[in-house]
Amino acid sequence: MSSKRYAAPSPPLRRAVGVTEGTIRNVFRDYLDRLEAGRVILAPTYLALREVQIEKKPRCVIFDAERSHPFDVVDHSEQAITAALLSLQNVTQIRVVTVGMNQQQRAAVKATLPAVPLAVDLGEVNGLVDAAVEQVRLHVRSLSTDSQKRTLLGDRQIMHTRRADLTEHGSASLAAWQTDFPLLVAAYDAAEELKSILISGSDEGSYTAWRDGLSSEIRPFFAIALQAFQGWWPCIQISASYPDLLSFRRFPELSLVTEGGRKQSFDVLRAKLLREGARIV
Repeated sequence: MSSKRYAAPSPPLRRAVGVTEGTIRNVFRDYLDRLEAGRVILAPTYLALREVQIEKKPRCVIFDAERSHPFDVVDHSEQAITAALLSLQNVTQIRVVTVGMNQQQRAAVKATLPAVPLAVDLGEVNGLVDAAVEQVRLHVRSLSTDSQKRTLLGDRQIMHTRRADLTEHGSASLAAWQTDFPLLVAAYDAAEELKSILISGSDEGSYTAWRDGLSSEIRPFFAIALQAFQGWWPCIQISASYPDLLSFRRFPELSLVTEGGRKQSFDVLRAKLLREGARIV
């Protein structure tokens, strides 16, 4: 029955085998328990945790960042994440752990792997910076006339491109916007400076100087990012110390949809990971 559960949802399976759906779910959970009890997972060199949405609930996927290989997905609670991390074998080979900007993940890692360097997903950090820039861009557009909006053609791409990667046209546009859209250019310059600080792994003093130097016009747009960064700077510095992390996928290859187009349930997805990874080396 348990193997059939992979290919068919509970109602059709219930009709096929002639038992209640509750019985099927109980048998399947027992199967999950047996799988979990029998597996051995050797910790990877680069361990990563990320939040994913499954069945409209937050879950935590635990994976080998270097191979982009998931080996477990659990409830997104400190208790569940802690239990999953405690099951890892040979944890001394872990070089660094990366987490999202999430307190449950961070607390679980600190409780179970206190000696391992803890890094934060720089993609998520940069995403907060980009979100602030996007707020400024939309704000400026909302206050612009139709004629002014025509001069902002291509602004989104320009605003989200690092200065070193700007085309000649992009650089010229930024220079031209300085007169009519100083707020836009100020936001770009602020984001560019912060991203350079993030990548370089500068000490917290550099970030503090950047933060304190934000103008009163720009600061409100960066409010969410500023609040999120509180307490995370040591993890940001560690991220910059491991440049290999930037070359890895931020999320593992996790199939959330079956071949038939149905969404995978949390239990089925976890069973597949446990069965496929009964022994991960």
